[in-house]
Amino acid sequence: MDSRDVDPVLVEIFEAEVSEAVDVIQADVLRLEQGDPDADGLLEEVLRLAHDVKGSARVLGFSDAGELSHALEDRLVRWRGAERAVPEEADLVLRAADTLRALAKAPEDAALLEATATLIPALRTVGDPARTAPSAERESQPPRPERPSRSSVDQAATVKVSGDALGLVRTGVSALLADSFIAESHAGRLFEALGEIVREELPEGASSSFARARTQMRDAVQGMQSVVRLLNAHAKTLAEHARTLGVAPVTGLIVHLERTVRDAARTVGREVDFDVDGRDMLLDAQFLEPLKAPLTHLLRNAVDHGLESAACRLGAGKPTIGRIRVRLSSDGEHFEIVVTDDGRGLDLERLRDRLGEAAEGMSDQEIMNTIFRPGVTTRETATLISGRGVGLDSVATMVRDLGGRVFVTSHAGQGSTFRLILPMCLSVVEGIVAEAGGVRFVVPTSGLDDVGVAGGDELPLAEVFGMQAGRPKHSLRLHGHEGVVAVGVEFAAYATLDVVTLPLPSHLGHVPHVIGATILNRGDPALILDARGLADHLLGAGAPEVRRVPAGDLGPPTVLVADDSTTMRTQLATALEEAGFRVETAEDAAQAVAALGARAFDAVVSDIQMPGGSGFDVLDAAPDDIPVVLCTAYPDEQGRERARQGGALHYFAKDTGIGARVVLALLAALPNTPTIEGAIP
Repeated sequence: MDSRDVDPVLVEIFEAEVSEAVDVIQADVLRLEQGDPDADGLLEEVLRLAHDVKGSARVLGFSDAGELSHALEDRLVRWRGAERAVPEEADLVLRAADTLRALAKAPEDAALLEATATLIPALRTVGDPARTAPSAERESQPPRPERPSRSSVDQAATVKVSGDALGLVRTGVSALLADSFIAESHAGRLFEALGEIVREELPEGASSSFARARTQMRDAVQGMQSVVRLLNAHAKTLAEHARTLGVAPVTGLIVHLERTVRDAARTVGREVDFDVDGRDMLLDAQFLEPLKAPLTHLLRNAVDHGLESAACRLGAGKPTIGRIRVRLSSDGEHFEIVVTDDGRGLDLERLRDRLGEAAEGMSDQEIMNTIFRPGVTTRETATLISGRGVGLDSVATMVRDLGGRVFVTSHAGQGSTFRLILPMCLSVVEGIVAEAGGVRFVVPTSGLDDVGVAGGDELPLAEVFGMQAGRPKHSLRLHGHEGVVAVGVEFAAYATLDVVTLPLPSHLGHVPHVIGATILNRGDPALILDARGLADHLLGAGAPEVRRVPAGDLGPPTVLVADDSTTMRTQLATALEEAGFRVETAEDAAQAVAALGARAFDAVVSDIQMPGGSGFDVLDAAPDDIPVVLCTAYPDEQGRERARQGGALHYFAKDTGIGARVVLALLAALPNTPTIEGAIP
């Protein structure tokens, strides 16, 4: 039957059914090959799945897929009673499962139909699935952790959502979140402006109706601000729910990894003990397919480059069976994949020889990091599963494209470990705002080592993009795989913010070192910098302008702002954040005192008249070595003297310039911030 004659919805459902069935078939066949104690139960599950696929294919009229499923079922029946599956038998069944998955996607592909025609008779020839007991060494290996059965994986109900629909939902929610950020910012600015109007004296001769209108306007704007904040909170919640719609178990990815190690080991004639920790993890489905390629490279290299031959391992006092472990974990914000082998480790001396003069002065770790460069390898010859210098540079590129980082550590004779760290969500990025050449950038914190005052020898970021550069005032220390570089910008905020990642406008095309665009809270557009990629580019280019610097401990000054007025608290916090400070807030004196007792701050800005105590209580609770600025709507000499005796840096009257005065005072008082001489009132 022509697939075009079948309901496309049914075709899509069939493709998903086959894909899920093949994942389980392959996982169970690998366990049968290893002599799993539940061999009978696994085999019956595989038979049932093959039978189900055969029935579905025949109902839809996909005769080739149906006939292949039938032949697969016939072959598997002969496995009953076998102690374990012979590797050659597993090869045949796994190849048939691969072809079945491909047929479900392209039932009329000529090459697939030819492969199917060859596989069907091969499956129906006589084979011997039985195998003798496992080797004494493998028997002596510690027992593997029990792997979850299909029933344990599928206990939760699954709702299928088409990729297109999910994409539309995510795009819409991202736009809603961006718009709500902008609306919240505008509402705050409107409320501040109206507050100034309300505080002004009524003009002479103003009617009572004018006074009422002004009061009503104030109440309306205040209500609007509350609603917009609520809208923003709902948008964030909706964005989180939309993200979880695309979350999927890593089961299919793990099956792919197991198959990769098994096939690679068969190809080079090695025995490998492979295990995965974190099989119950959930991951953004956007990562599952893209992660297969870099992990395939890492695992093939581990089998071929990392693990020694059985004879070499025996001579080194190791078990002849090599070990590879994959560990999956998450801290809520990042997803980490660790790949470890117990092989020979990296040959640092050979790497140094290959690098020649470029290796002079490089530490062992820096030498290790060079394996992510194109063309760098310790191998003299290519093999069937890996070639000279091909693979690890592409691993770094693919992981970077996913917004992640990759690290390597190795010990001679003990093995190597690769760590991949990825964001849990691709749609929202945490970063700081910087400006270079008149263009605003968001610099993701995942690629940002430090922010500080420009020292004068940074490479201007504007020059990287071919723009006219102003005098850099701030230094951004970006970290790549091989170190940290400093670039200069005209402005950099110390406070972080979350932004929604949007695609670049089509008229811009591809922009090097940029991973997307966003809209900032006040409605301004900004480019999202590929910080790690740019650092790698600059380090690799070896330009003399690039300053390699060690990772430092310098952090943005953190200011505690305490005020019971929402308007004043917001105004002060906004002014300080825009000047590059990190800000935490307290709504009364008691909160401020508690915050000071719980963690360290670089400065404090406090109102005096507040519930739960006063600004003088906050001043007394603050450490003596940090500046404290007190603000009041009712300044008097008695209060000024008390502030002076308590050690306050300033005692300011609340007026229209209060935000700027506080900022300038702290810029002058704190280290690691630009000092503007003569600007303190």
